[in-house]
Order: sequence, then C-alpha cells, then structure tokens
Amino acid sequence: MVSPPDIRPPDSDRLLQYEVSAEESLSDAVLRAAGTLLDDLTSVRPLSSVIDVESIDTLFDHRRDAESGSDTRVIAFVAWDLQFVVTASTIEVYEADTPLE
Repeated sequence: MVSPPDIRPPDSDRLLQYEVSAEESLSDAVLRAAGTLLDDLTSVRPLSSVIDVESIDTLFDHRRDAESGSDTRVIAFVAWDLQFVVTASTIEVYEADTPLE
C-alpha cells in the first residue's frame, strides 16, 4: 500500500482534527470543521468560491465502500486564512502560511 504524501504545512501546529462521519459529505465536513474555528461562517467567502464543492464530494464519495484506512487520496487548500488537509476520513486544519486575499 502506498502512503499518502505529507502535504501538511511544515513548522505549523494543527489547530483542529475533524473526524468525518460516513454519512456526511466532505464539503459539509469542511464547513463543520471551519465552523469550530471561525466565529461566523456567513461573514466569509463561501466555500464554493474557493474549491469546487461537487468535485471534493465526488472525489471522496467512494469512502463509504472502501476499507478503513486504505484510501491514500489527500487534497489541501487554503480558505479563510486556514489550510485544510482533507482525506477520506479526517480533516486537519492549520493556520495558513500565506493568507489568500
């Protein structure tokens, strides 16, 4: 089995690790994770302006059928001055090294 690449930001402490339930979409999980760190999600740009929400959901949709821990897919993106590292089962959130405007 191939290990996923480590795309976590170097020299940065994780702010949050969110466990994704099998019933929730990855885009909803990203919003729930962000919601624990941000005061008001309605005051920031929508997630759909940062990433293609349907694509992230489709990419990880198979996770309900995959063996636990066997999925090596990982994506990372920056939104709301936070860096998200997303796998099929977890979302890790870090402070972004370079905030987007």
